[in-house]
Amino acid sequence: MSISKKTAMVSACLLGINCRYDGKTKLNTHILIFLKDYNIVPFCPEQLGGLPTPRLESTKLSNNKLINKNNEDVTDQFLKGAKESLKIAEIITPDIIILKEGSPSCGLNNTNMNWKKEEGSGITASLLKNLNINLLSDELF
Repeated sequence: MSISKKTAMVSACLLGINCRYDGKTKLNTHILIFLKDYNIVPFCPEQLGGLPTPRLESTKLSNNKLINKNNEDVTDQFLKGAKESLKIAEIITPDIIILKEGSPSCGLNNTNMNWKKEEGSGITASLLKNLNINLLSDELF
């Protein structure tokens, strides 16, 4: 008889995957230690939405549009990535999802709004909140 492990979906940048807009990572070793007994499923909504790495930094506007530093509308790519992330969560039904705070995609409590960190959720975090899954900010670790 085998005991199945819990599963965690995690913003890929927190696991050391170079997928951020600047091509870098936000590795958080405390999260890796916390998840030592979990099956881990990394995900990056921006990449799932078809945006390259590296890419221009983006922000959420008050009208829920997303633009990059060149003022190009990237809302469709962010929405596609959010929907793909939601599909993954619905398929694997993780026990927890850990998100990168401050991201216009993954920010759970704070997001990049009008080029500043403001209270609110990113586009992916907003969709994931509709699931009955425990969402955690990387700032807890």
